[in-house]
Amino acid sequence: MKPNYKGIYYRKTWAFQGTKYQVVSLSEKDMWGKYYEKMNALKNGDIVMNKNTTVARWIAQWLEVDKRPTVKESTFITIKSVINNNIIPEIGRYRLQDIKRPVLQQLLNSRAGKSFSLLTKMKILICEFFDAAERDEIIPKSPARFLRIPECTQGSTRVLTDEEYNTALELCQTHRAGLWIMLMLRCGLRRGETVPLTWNDIDFKKQQLTINKSVGYVSGKPYLNDSPKTEAGNRIIKLPDDVFLMLKNAYKTKKDILIFVPERSSSMLSETQIKRLWNSFKRELDIILGATLYRNAITESKIPDLHLHCLRHTAITRLVLRGADIKDVQTFAGHADAQTTLNIYTHIDKQNSADRIYEIILNGKLKSGTHSGTNTK
Repeated sequence: MKPNYKGIYYRKTWAFQGTKYQVVSLSEKDMWGKYYEKMNALKNGDIVMNKNTTVARWIAQWLEVDKRPTVKESTFITIKSVINNNIIPEIGRYRLQDIKRPVLQQLLNSRAGKSFSLLTKMKILICEFFDAAERDEIIPKSPARFLRIPECTQGSTRVLTDEEYNTALELCQTHRAGLWIMLMLRCGLRRGETVPLTWNDIDFKKQQLTINKSVGYVSGKPYLNDSPKTEAGNRIIKLPDDVFLMLKNAYKTKKDILIFVPERSSSMLSETQIKRLWNSFKRELDIILGATLYRNAITESKIPDLHLHCLRHTAITRLVLRGADIKDVQTFAGHADAQTTLNIYTHIDKQNSADRIYEIILNGKLKSGTHSGTNTK
């Protein structure tokens, strides 16, 4: 018996007839209760993991024994959500021995057109829990080998144009979500890093912000992580003068510990409240940029592809475009590795190359200072 790596949970691990089992609980008393309950079930033959076990029952055990002790609670919640929403409803009722590779491939194919992130997570999890079944000799061979991710959508995050960027900055001065938007657009914060910010995270003497926590969402409700998305997410950001001035003005009228709270509440913003804030800001920005209105409804948007993450992406991209050192940008953005930052740089460089080629085609000749190859046929 020992607590997990954070010292939060008590767990009891044991072997029964060659198979490893585990129970986890917040209290030692409840842990022992779960242990005796499961042992009695095992001895009575109520719980026997074999090839006739359903996929749902096997996954439930795999989650508790293999997954939960090895990942952060926030990651565990995300994993359960992916499984419960996309895998269990499709194959949970089948016996382990009935699952063949085509069944799993069809499961992935049924999600064709979904995000690359979701499909990648699904494939990884399917491989993990079937590999575990093979490892524990529940099935002779995992059916999850050679699975392929079907056609899917890549991220559509784009950079705000100069007109959109400058207009957004002006709107931030009057809109109720202005300060929140500024922290993403100017300081590159992730959405989940803005929600749990407290006034104690601001050093007004040094004009800097400390990022050391984030939130995730399950069923629209926030849960607090004791760290950002990645370890690199723990960082200090020197606040631009315009953002710092807005924070100082907001601090004069502060009523809560949190910087951003819903109206008539002191709790963290829910996912629904975040969507309302963003939609309100985006609507006003769209109208200023010239969106077509009919009876106060936008019928033709100027920014239909603009979403919240574009703000952070714009902040990072503008730094790269201005020649900032990649390692400095990596630290600023809280990227776990430089490759993520370099991918942004590569995308920008490809666009610049395309623009240069277009200029050459348009003018019919190279600009001065450039040269062309001499091998022609």
